[in-house]
Amino acid sequence: MEEQKRKLKKITPLLKAKNAEVAKETAELMNIRAEKSQLADKLQEKKTAYIKGIDHLNEIRQNGPFNQLATLENSVDFIRKQWTQLFQEMQNMERIERQQLTLLTLAQQNLKAVEKLEEKYRFEFFHARNREEQRIQDEQAIKKNYADKKNATG
Repeated sequence: MEEQKRKLKKITPLLKAKNAEVAKETAELMNIRAEKSQLADKLQEKKTAYIKGIDHLNEIRQNGPFNQLATLENSVDFIRKQWTQLFQEMQNMERIERQQLTLLTLAQQNLKAVEKLEEKYRFEFFHARNREEQRIQDEQAIKKNYADKKNATG
């Protein structure tokens, strides 16, 4: 029974550490998703600006004045480059998110394994305690039975 008690005491800090690891990985994933959401908003803004710029550029090409055409084309190219850069950042952020999700899944699996082990140790402890209690009750019953027989014959 002492062995099972020792095992339970030993696994408790490990269980707390695994819980903390899962919490840390979850928080990190939430931070990544918040950054990704902000990046998606910026990406949408640049996309909208690019499309508006293209529409305005096409309107000027059809109707004039042509003196602003070069400046507007450069402006639209600049926005397109920013949009492309943000798109690449979004792809990178998605890769980081997948990696973090893998880390979180691994941490959850480790926690589950430690929880199973703790459950096993707890079961062994209670089973050993019940056996010990039964042994003590059996000894008391034997002693009482012996004492009763001794008193009846003596």
